[in-house]
Amino acid sequence: MGALLWSVSGMLHPLLVRASPEAANRAPPALAVERPTQPLKSPAQLAAMAGIGQAVSFRLVALAGEPYYQVQTAPAAPPRYFHAATGHELPDGDRTYARALARHYLGDHAGPVRDIRRVEEFGGEYDAVNRVLPVYRVAFEGPDNVRVYVDTVTSLNGALVDDGKAILDWLFRNLHKWDWLHGAEPLRLAVALVLVVAALMTAASGIVVYLKGAGGGRRGLRLWHRRVGLAASVVLLGFAASGGVHLVKMSVDGKAPSPDRLPDLPLLEIASAPDAAMLAADFGLRALALVRVGDAYYYRVERVRGAGAGESPQPAPQGHHGPSGGAGEVLYIPAHGGHGGPVGAQDHALDVALAGTALPSSRVAGVSEVRAFGGEYGFVNKYLPVMRVDFDTAARDAVYVHTASGRIAARIDDTDRLEGWLFAYVHKWDFLEPLGRDLRDGAMALGAFIITGVGILGLALFLRSRG
Repeated sequence: MGALLWSVSGMLHPLLVRASPEAANRAPPALAVERPTQPLKSPAQLAAMAGIGQAVSFRLVALAGEPYYQVQTAPAAPPRYFHAATGHELPDGDRTYARALARHYLGDHAGPVRDIRRVEEFGGEYDAVNRVLPVYRVAFEGPDNVRVYVDTVTSLNGALVDDGKAILDWLFRNLHKWDWLHGAEPLRLAVALVLVVAALMTAASGIVVYLKGAGGGRRGLRLWHRRVGLAASVVLLGFAASGGVHLVKMSVDGKAPSPDRLPDLPLLEIASAPDAAMLAADFGLRALALVRVGDAYYYRVERVRGAGAGESPQPAPQGHHGPSGGAGEVLYIPAHGGHGGPVGAQDHALDVALAGTALPSSRVAGVSEVRAFGGEYGFVNKYLPVMRVDFDTAARDAVYVHTASGRIAARIDDTDRLEGWLFAYVHKWDFLEPLGRDLRDGAMALGAFIITGVGILGLALFLRSRG
């Protein structure tokens, strides 16, 4: 029964993926602001005006063509917004920025917003697979009732949902992942494992029966029934085994934890302001944030590569250039009275990885950049580009750091790699990815259909024999 339920609901997944609304923009919005007529405030000046001592996040964002500092004073607190040139606070700034982000990703600059609210827990249509919390749910008026989930602290799009996707998602979550037992995790795990074991025994018995009856002289429909039954048993064996391992691991790991952050930023000590010249259109400013690397503070400046004639409005010795992924580059400009030597994204990533884990610095094996999802760092991890910090430990730990936000996007060891490989190649059939996603999903749907057909036939034979 469990095999039948999972195979039927599994056929919903390709439909669910294709039913997802397409985002008009995939990347966060650039800092498209007008060149200010006055210098920008320094963090110390702004902190004195606003009565803020420390922050966990301090970055520049654009709202209605104006530059604003986004200041978050605690990891779970909604950020506050201050005009970067005047220091005036924007009332209800976080909801205003969430609305602007939602319009950016949806590509809708005029449609009315029906509802906007803050989401602090996973559940319902915003499942733990989306990883990012807290977010704002921005619902738009329209025939499809599109909802956009956005993280204002990173400017990332968490999810895009309309009524069609929500229905398929509800069916998949309740039939395949058993969300109807949400809140009773031990019971959900126990019942699911019983059905997984039953599915494994069914698949194994099907293979044994085929092998015992090999060469029995069957022809026609009986022969094809045996062959289809063998195929269904093999596919079911792979689905059930990999799904069971994934189920146990996800249950043990629990909900995705909130990403780690760097230590508090002492704003009153940062007297250097960002250079307003970086807001010029020809500079191509994409992001600017105050970060800590070691014991020094820097402005992490991300720009579109080749956007302008000048390398930097700051003197060259103060900045360090490095790739940021895609068509961008990153500069780290000292922000604490000129203190701090040249650093780059590798130094920043290493500092975040060591501060956010208990892994020893003596075991660092290397730092590299990851610009695309793939392998052990899949799309589910959300953040790109990231820096991968490898450790020479027994479990071969790898920490993926999103330097733009100072967050640890993922920590992966050999146990995670094994489970991830099983789930990707045995459960999701990623080995067929070179043939194209459509063929891969079609083959998976065919496999699930075969299991469903054999399961229904077997159930019918069982009921007939009982009758």
